[in-house]
Amino acid sequence: IAAIDQYYEALKKLEEAQERRKSLEKKLEHTDDFSEKIYLSGELIGAYEAEAEAQRNLMSAKQATIIANVGALRNLGFDVDYDSSTNKLFIKNLEHLNELTASTAGEYETLEEATNALRKDTEDLINTTEQLNSDNIEAKDTIEDLGYQVLETKNNIVSYIEEIYKEQTEAYRNGF
Repeated sequence: IAAIDQYYEALKKLEEAQERRKSLEKKLEHTDDFSEKIYLSGELIGAYEAEAEAQRNLMSAKQATIIANVGALRNLGFDVDYDSSTNKLFIKNLEHLNELTASTAGEYETLEEATNALRKDTEDLINTTEQLNSDNIEAKDTIEDLGYQVLETKNNIVSYIEEIYKEQTEAYRNGF
């Protein structure tokens, strides 16, 4: 339950950061006032940074789940390589899935039903783990893109300042 709360909180903060970024981008797109553009760009840089931080927090939550899932898969006899710093995940012996057998029928009527359920649950665990890892790879790319957006926005601020200077110089030359 704590993991679910952590996911929910991280996802909620990410959605809020994305909405703020989108709103600021739209406002920036619809203004012609360079002073307003400078202000909104400064706010937008903060929004990009907040979104990147929210992405990192969500990645961290997913990473903790991946690590736990990798441990569970190893306990089931799978040979799993996982590097959390590079998001490299590789299950070397997927064929082991067909070798899994339940030790008891448990809640099922037969051992065969229990084995099928174990295999299905394990396959779901593998798929979930791979999806979480793919999500983290994508999030890492998004964080990198947000960094480039920050740089681009800083360059835009310089351009806006130059435009203000240009307008002021022209107004001065033309006698206001």
